[in-house]
Amino acid sequence: MKSKIYSGLLILGLLMMFYPFIKTGYELRGNSLKNDSWLHSTNTLEKFKIFKQQYDNFEINVILNDTGKLEVLSEDQTKVGIILDNFIAEMLNNDTQLWIDLKNINKNNKMVVCEKLESICCTYNIEKSRFVIETKDWESLSYLTNNNFYTSFFLDINTKDFNDEEAVIYASHLKEITDKGYVKAISFSENNYSFVKDLNITNVDLLRWDEKIKTDKLPVYYRSCSLENDEKVKVILMSDKCEI
Repeated sequence: MKSKIYSGLLILGLLMMFYPFIKTGYELRGNSLKNDSWLHSTNTLEKFKIFKQQYDNFEINVILNDTGKLEVLSEDQTKVGIILDNFIAEMLNNDTQLWIDLKNINKNNKMVVCEKLESICCTYNIEKSRFVIETKDWESLSYLTNNNFYTSFFLDINTKDFNDEEAVIYASHLKEITDKGYVKAISFSENNYSFVKDLNITNVDLLRWDEKIKTDKLPVYYRSCSLENDEKVKVILMSDKCEI
C-alpha cells in the first residue's frame, strides 16, 4: 500500500515539475498565444499562405531597390523576390500584421522609404499600426517614428561577448535611444534577453526572436517560459519550416 502511495506522489511531483513546459506547448498548439507568436522570415507568398492557418502575423525582409520600389528578399537574402505590395494584398479583409525588417534604410533614403510605406497604407487603406518597421539604424528609424510608424531598433550584437566596460557603454547608448523616444520598441535575439531585461527599460516594447524551430514531432514547443510572463515582450518571432 505504501509503495503505491509513494509511486503516486512521485508521479504527481513529476507532473508538477514539467507542468509549465507542457502548458506552454499546449497553449501554442491552440490560439491562446497565436497573436504573440509571429512567423520569422516569411519571404515567399507560398510560405505565407501555407502558415496563415497557424499564425496571424508574419516577418519579412525588405529592401529599397535601385528603382525606388520596396521588394522582399528571398529566404537566403541573396536575391530579390517580389514587390512588397503582393504581401500587402494578403492583409486585406483580415487583421494580419507585418513585421518589416528593412535591410538598407539609411539617412539618404529614409524619406523615400517613409513615402513608399505611407503610399502603401493609403493605397490599400491599411493602418500604420499594422506594421512593425525594424532596422539597426535607429537614426533613420526615428524619422519613421516621427511619422507615426511603429518602429523597432534591432540590437545587432551579442551582449554575451561584451566585457564590463563595453556592456556599460552599450547600455548607456541603448537607454539614450529609448529614453528620447526615437523608437517604439527594441528587438533582439534570445541571447540578449537577460541584458535587456536587466536594463529595466520601461518606455518601449520588447520584441524578441528565437532561432529554435517549432516542430509537431516534439511533445512541447521550445519556448522560454520566463518570457511568457514578461508583459514587456509583445512579440516572439518563431522559426518554422515547410516544404514548398
